[in-house]
Order: sequence, then C-alpha cells, then structure tokens
Amino acid sequence: MKILILIAFICPFSLAFGADFYSNSLNDYNILSKATWKPIKVKRNYIQYELAKNISEGPRKLEFNYTFYRARKKRQGELLILFPTISGVTVLEKTLAKYFSNRGVDVVIPVSMVRDFKFNSDTVKAMDEGFWRSIIQTSSVLKDLRRVRDYKKTYVMGGSQGGTRAAMILGRGLNIDKAYTFVAGGDFAKIFAQSKVQKVKDLRTNHMNALGLRSAELYENYLRENIKFHPEENCSRRKSKLKMLIATRDSSVPTATQVSLWKGCGYPERQSIETGHVLGVLSMWWYRKKALEYFRL
Repeated sequence: MKILILIAFICPFSLAFGADFYSNSLNDYNILSKATWKPIKVKRNYIQYELAKNISEGPRKLEFNYTFYRARKKRQGELLILFPTISGVTVLEKTLAKYFSNRGVDVVIPVSMVRDFKFNSDTVKAMDEGFWRSIIQTSSVLKDLRRVRDYKKTYVMGGSQGGTRAAMILGRGLNIDKAYTFVAGGDFAKIFAQSKVQKVKDLRTNHMNALGLRSAELYENYLRENIKFHPEENCSRRKSKLKMLIATRDSSVPTATQVSLWKGCGYPERQSIETGHVLGVLSMWWYRKKALEYFRL
C-alpha cells in the first residue's frame, strides 16, 4: 500500500536510499557547496530568500529547501533555526520569522521533505533514515550560512515536530548556543502508536496492516524493538542551554512523550501549561518576546 504523507509527524520520513544513516558522524556525507539564493521579498528590515541545497547521498542527489530571512537592520550576529510543525511553513512560522528578523536576527526555516512512502518490512529503516536526514539538512545549511555570514550566536526553536527536530540536533556538535522547544516529544514508539493526529493515525493503520498487527499495543512494542533513532540519546549529549514547554493535556504528542524527551535532555528548564497540543504550538507566538529575551540573556 502506498500513500503520500507529509514527512513525518515528529521528523521527516522518506524512502530508503541505501546509505548508512545510523552512523554517528556527519562527515560521512558529501555535502556539496552548491546552493541557490532567490530573493522573493525585500522589506525595510529584512530580505526573504528561498534556498535550495544539493546533497550527495551515495550515487543519488537530494535537494533540501529552506526559507531564509536576512535581517537588514539592528543586526547583532545572530542566527535562529526555526523548525516548522507537521503543517509545514505556515503563517505561524512566517510571522515568527518576521518578528525575529525585524529585531536583527537572521532566521532560516528548514522545509520538510515530502516523499511517497511504502509500507513493508523496510518501513522502520526508512523512518530512521528520515530522522537522520533532518540532521543532515540542518548541518548543511549551518555550514553554508556560517561561511557567508559572521554569526556570534546560533539558536534553535520549534513546536511539535519542529521542537523535536530542534532538540535532537543539540548533541550533534553543531555549536548551538540556546534552544527553546514547545510541546516536543521523544519516545517515538509511543507517539506513533498513540497519537490522535489524523496523519499519524493513517500511517499507523497502514503500517499495522502491512505488518499484520491487530492492536496499537503490539505496534508500539514492534516500534520499540526496531526503531534505532532516539531523540533522547542525541539530546543527552547537548552542551547548549535548553528551555522546554510541555502541554499537560496533549494527545497529539502525548504528554508522557514530552516528559520522556525532557528527561532524556537532562532535565533542562521546564515550563508547563494546562492545555492541549494546538494551544501548546501557538504558545510559540505568545512567548516570542520572552524567547528573544531568553536567547539574548
């Protein structure tokens, strides 16, 4: 069975291309220095670009895409990597990017990849590859931007899927100064087995059917035994300062998985809000001023 899904709920999914994505070294990948810069909007305080980046993955080529907001005034040598939610680059990400770039912070948004996804015995491997590919996407654009811009500070931020992507790169040696995540989850097995988000429910149903599993509990056990990538392990090696916001009534990224990631990250500063997932994600906008103050402390 084959369906088109937006690259993951928590991280990007993709087809298995055969490369060894379980390696711990980003130097195993041939990162090409070919990027296209297309100015699409020029404003008083920022210029918005669309970036396309070509990456070698064995004999194949991948194209990563980014939206980049270059601050024109009040610059203090800061870069924010803003990871989008499962919905992609929406009004939320765009307004946040404008808010920060208007205040002198360059903002880059890694655009999630969309792939045709087949459900079979290799699906879990493809999931793991997708998780690694997100890290490669971030590492690549950081190298390019740092080559052409003099950044003294680098921050990461994101909600839901984007929050998990932000947390899981903190242990990858990318010299991130501070991170702020919102309703981000770990324990992927539990998320994919229990989340009430429709895209995840569809994925779960199709994957369970392909595996011949008849209950979410069996599916969770299967994933727990077979998924190799764990954001908690990556985040546990962080040297960056981290603040996490947790929603206590979340069934999309179940609250227990948010707590799991918080523990895996070494019990960083934590905020809790008595709400569900959507309001937890939207709190990125409500906390935008506090986030900027936190980054600049």
